[in-house]
Amino acid sequence: ALTDYADLQGPTSRTVLWAISDILKKQGTHPELEEQFRSLSNPGSKKEYTEFIKKHRTILDVLESYPEIKQFPLAEFLCGFQVIAPRRYSISSSPKVVGKSFATISVGIVNDVENGKSYSGVSSGYLASLGTNQNIVAAVRRCKDEAFQTPSDPSIPIVMICAGTGISPFLGFLQDRQASQFKTKEKGGISSTVLYFGCRNEDDFIYHEELDEFLRDGTLNEIKVAFSRPKTGGKKNYVQNVLLENAVEIWKFLKNTPGKIFVCGSASGMARDVTKTIETISIQIGGINEIKATEFVNKLQEDERIIMDVWG
Repeated sequence: ALTDYADLQGPTSRTVLWAISDILKKQGTHPELEEQFRSLSNPGSKKEYTEFIKKHRTILDVLESYPEIKQFPLAEFLCGFQVIAPRRYSISSSPKVVGKSFATISVGIVNDVENGKSYSGVSSGYLASLGTNQNIVAAVRRCKDEAFQTPSDPSIPIVMICAGTGISPFLGFLQDRQASQFKTKEKGGISSTVLYFGCRNEDDFIYHEELDEFLRDGTLNEIKVAFSRPKTGGKKNYVQNVLLENAVEIWKFLKNTPGKIFVCGSASGMARDVTKTIETISIQIGGINEIKATEFVNKLQEDERIIMDVWG
């Protein structure tokens, strides 16, 4: 049951640290250690708690590092683990291509190393351990923003912005547009589809072969890639930097076309930076002030011209 329902890799909570201090108090043998755990359980000890968790990530790590904790009641031990929360992954295929009873997802395997110990992602590590033709418990849910789908009108241009596995839904977009015969003008169509893709380095440029094929057949006009840690030793580049490099193009896209910008990635990271970058472009190229730029971007979001699928 623990392996099926409990997050054994999760960080030790303050509640558990307080329980440990209470256990040490009852033992009455290590008052200094008791005070240490009591202090760590205090919400005001943010820095100390963060440093402690870096060294002792899980409950099991704490118990292993502190043999002074002689007893840990089973009920409190079990309550110390969080229930595994559902993980949500974007579908990276189109039913027009793979059928309505099949779907693919793209999963980045998490494997953190802290103090010489390896910690696999709860979900990604589990999925990576599976063999072929194994069943998992899963369900398909609608996107939080139902506007996050490729336009059915081939004349509406789109720009897709993502980093890492945030490319997942855009693979589905491209499959859908390919199946619908949405082609660039150079290939006899009326569509415009551009991808801005952030990767750590050349090895992390995932799906490059599939993307090259979309370029070759005219489903995709252009890919603009940003490497934040290039292996060749070039300058670090993030997707928002590449947007700024194409500021005039982005401004014309927003002002002169009915086009839509789709963003997929971390809400507190890349997606936030992309929003700020579009505001900066509105100021630098559009010539409007900071307040008007924020209002302009907010209006684009209200009008479903900037549409986001974000997490975190």
